[in-house]
Amino acid sequence: MPGALQQAREAPVDVITIGGNAIAAGTMTLGDLIQYIFFTGLMAAPIVQIASIGTQITEAFAGLDRIRELLDTTREDAADDILLNEIIWRSVRGADSPMPAPVRAAFYKTHTKDDGEK
Repeated sequence: MPGALQQAREAPVDVITIGGNAIAAGTMTLGDLIQYIFFTGLMAAPIVQIASIGTQITEAFAGLDRIRELLDTTREDAADDILLNEIIWRSVRGADSPMPAPVRAAFYKTHTKDDGEK
């Protein structure tokens, strides 16, 4: 694989060198060379994006495995809620942002005698 990586690094230099020689020989204009480089970039950009999507998917699965190690997800509400909130907070706000203290609240409905009677 290092050979392919080296060729990818040298390709722009080769294009400019060969294009410069063609311009000097009069077989190509400067506009033709610029147009060729521009359209080659338009064709290569989607391929690079597809490759980066594969990398992102791999990183996402690694993160999912790490979350599964930290949290018990075998049943509902078994995970530590503070740890889960911290993971969500840091993924949204950034790894270095301080998480505020949790606020606990409960909602309940009081029953009166009239609720159950018809």
